[in-house]
Formats: sequence, structure tokens, C-alpha cells
Amino acid sequence: MKNRRKFTMKRMSIKNVSVRNKLRLGFFALIVVFLISSAYTVFSLYSVNDLLDQQAQMIDQVDQIMELSAVIHKKGISVRDFVITEESTYVLQSTDYSKAAHEIIAALGETIYDVEGLEDQAAYLDQIKALTDQYDTIVNHMTMAVDFGDPISMSDYQKLNVLLDEIIASGQELKELFEAERDQAHNDTLAYVATTQYTNFVLLIVSAILGIVLATLISSAIAKPLEGMVRFSDEIASGNLTVKDLTLGNDELGKLGLSLSKMKTELTRVIGAIINTTKDVEIYSEELAASSNEVSASIEEVASTTNQFASTTEEISGRANQMSSFANEVSTKASSSIDFLEKAVSQISETEAVVVELTKTVEQLGVRSSEISRILDMINEVADQTNLLALNAAIEAARAGEHGRGFAVVADEVRKLAEQTGRATVEIAELITGIQQDTNLAVVRTASGAKQLQDGTQQLNVAQSNIQEMEQLILELIDQIQEITAATTEISSGSQNIASATEEQSATLEEISNTSEQLKTIAGKLSDVVSLFQIGE
Repeated sequence: MKNRRKFTMKRMSIKNVSVRNKLRLGFFALIVVFLISSAYTVFSLYSVNDLLDQQAQMIDQVDQIMELSAVIHKKGISVRDFVITEESTYVLQSTDYSKAAHEIIAALGETIYDVEGLEDQAAYLDQIKALTDQYDTIVNHMTMAVDFGDPISMSDYQKLNVLLDEIIASGQELKELFEAERDQAHNDTLAYVATTQYTNFVLLIVSAILGIVLATLISSAIAKPLEGMVRFSDEIASGNLTVKDLTLGNDELGKLGLSLSKMKTELTRVIGAIINTTKDVEIYSEELAASSNEVSASIEEVASTTNQFASTTEEISGRANQMSSFANEVSTKASSSIDFLEKAVSQISETEAVVVELTKTVEQLGVRSSEISRILDMINEVADQTNLLALNAAIEAARAGEHGRGFAVVADEVRKLAEQTGRATVEIAELITGIQQDTNLAVVRTASGAKQLQDGTQQLNVAQSNIQEMEQLILELIDQIQEITAATTEISSGSQNIASATEEQSATLEEISNTSEQLKTIAGKLSDVVSLFQIGE
């Protein structure tokens, strides 16, 4: 259990490491292994280079020893020729060879002396140097003997041969030592190169294994969470919002998984809200369609009533125009009657025939008064109808609401004018009744004779005054009728405006109804779309 818990904690700790740090750790490990391998390779190259330098130096040393042996051999030949010929030329050659031999020995000494492991070579070189010095001493002694004319000692010549053989033998020994050392160095170099190659191969294998392990671990640490997120996204894309939330650690992939989980939660909330809103939209669209149908029916009723009212106002306007014509005719006839009465009054005193004519005129005035009474009855009837229409117009204006407010004011003014017209017709009727009584009385009086002409004249004056008042009232009545005509025209125009407004409202309501149907259709489609998502209870 403890080991399993440690392994689980280790995996959790690896999960909590960020992807960036994981990649950095992997690349750092590979770089460290690469640096170690490179450092070892460089070190091995330097070591091999040192070994090769040593081999090259040993080869040079062997060449120098061989050159030294050749110089000593030539020096021996020069000494032999000197012994045979006793010529100084050979002595000079021998001296040159001696210098060359000492130079070679000095050069070898620089590479042998104070070098650890070359003590035997140094001993042989010292021996060669000592033998060479002895050889040169004997040669110098022989040269001096020849210079003094003494014969060359054969014992010295024999010593030279012995020394020469020893020098050559020592050189050969030194050469063999260097060759053995060279071969050993060569073998060591080959062995070191083989070891280096093996070590580099091992490091390469270790680097490859480490790279594969790190790549596997890092790719697994990245690929597995990504696969989980892909499966999570596929579930969401297929509409399954009940999928379990992702728990991937605290690295970048974990944060991405947390963001996907938050997205799923928010998407679940939004889809739920869309579903609820879609249901509400379907309900409200149905209610809106029903309400628009009811309002459309009411508007059609108002439009029908308005059209009827418009036709009625047109009829009233026509009758008002007729009344205006009749009133104008009555006014004209009243003016004629006034003129006639004036003439009658002026002629009453002159002739009875005029009285008779006046009687006829008065009788005609009675007839005209009857016609005026008939016109007044018609005006009174129109006033009553106008008052009734004004009341109906006020009711319709109240039903029309804001659009009928101005129409209500006009209807009220029409009602007031109708009431004034009614009162004026009553007054005119009363005056006409008085005129009829006066004319009847005038007829009786004119029939009774000239005696009553004076009384008739006075009555005619009264009648003239009454006719003038009647004419004035008729003129006022004409003005009122014209106002009624204008008012009915305004009412007709207002009713037409109301009709136009109701038609516009009807068209608008029809558009609202169509829009509500479209909204219901769209809500149904949206409901079908969101039904693909499973959001749980």
C-alpha cells in the first residue's frame, strides 16, 4: 500500500508539472547526456591525440637513432680512410660527422631526459654519448700523431673499431627500445580507441534509451490528457452534456481541461436557458396571435362603424347644403317682402287697391311663413340628427382611444352647434308664429276697410321689424348651417383618418400575426436543435 501510494503521489506530482517544464526537463536530460558523451568524446580525442603525438615522437626518435647509426658508420669509414691514406680531408669529414652525431644525441636527449618511463633509453643514450666522446678522443689523438709525423697506432685503430661496434650495438639497443615503446604505444592507442568506441557506443545506446524513455513519458503525459479532452469534446459535439468533468492536474493541459469543463457547464446553462426561453416564446407567440386576431376583429368593427358614420356625415352635409339653399331663398324672399312692405306702407294712404294688394301680399307672407315653418321643422330635424350623430361620434372617438381624441372635440363642437341650431329654430318658429298671427290680423283688418289701414300700417311696420329680425335669424341660421357643414366635413375627414389608421393598424396586426407565426416556427426549429443536447435533470 505504501509503495502504491508513493507511486500515485509520484504520478500526481508529474501531472502537476507544467508541460513547459516537462519539455524543459526532457530536453535538459538529453542535453546533459549529450554533453557528457561529447565531453567524453573530446577527452578521448585529446587522449588519442596525445598517444599519436607520442608515437610520432617515438618514430622521430627511431629515425634519429637510425640517422645517428648512419653518421657514426660514416664517421668510422672516414677514420678508416684516414688511417689508410693519412689525408686530412678524411679528418675533416670525421669531425663533421662527430658534430652531426653530437647534435643528434643532443636532440634525442631533449626528448628522453627527465621523461618518466624512458630511463633505459636515457642510459643507452648516455652510453652512446660516452662511447662517441671516447671515439672522438682517439681520433683526435691519431690526427695529432699524423700531424707530428708519428705513425698511427694500430691499437688505437682497433679501439676505434671496438668503440664503433659498441656504439652501433648501443644504438641498435636504443632503437629496439624505442621500437618496442612505439609498438606498445601503438597497441595502447588501438586499445584506447577501441575502448573509446565502445564507451561512445554505450553512451549512444544510453542516450537513445533515455531519449526514448523521456519521449515516451512526455508524449504519454501530453497525449493521454489530449485524448481525454478529444473524447470529452466529441461527447459535447454529439450533444452529450452529461459527460463527467475532466481532472488532469495543474499543468497547462489540466487548465485546458478545466476550461473545457467550465465551457460544458456554461453551455449546459445556456442550452437550458434556450430551452426554457423557446417554450416561453412558443406560448407568447400563440397568445400574441390570439390577441392580434381579437384586436384585428375590433379594428374591423371600428372601421365599419367609422365608414357608416362617414356616410351619415356626408348625408348630413348634403342636407345642410339643402337647408343652406332653402335659407338663402327664404332670406332673399324675406328681403323682397321687406321691400314690398315698405312700398305697401308708403302706398296704404294713397289707394285701397294697394291695401287689397297688400292683403294678398300678407296672405302670401302667411304662405311663406308656413314654408319657413316647414324649413324650420326640417332644420330642427337635422339638428336632432346632428346632435345624435355627434353623440355617436363621441362614443366612437372614445372607443378609438388616442386616435379619436381630436375627433371627440369636433363631435362635441358639432353637438353644441346642433343645440344652438335647435334653440334658434325654436325662436324662429315662435317669431314665425307671431308673424302668422300678425298677418292674419292684418288680413282681417285690411278686409274691414280703410278705417283699419292705419292699424294695418302699424302692424305692417311690426311685421317688417319681425321680418327683419327673422332675416337676421335666418342669416345667423345660414352661418350655423355653414359651420355645421364645415364641422361635418371635418368629421368626415377625421373619420377617413380614423379609417386609414384602422387600416394601417389592421395591416400592422396582420404583420404581427404573421411574425408571431414565424416566431413560433423558429421557436419550434430552435427547440428541435437544442433537443439534440442532453443536459440531465
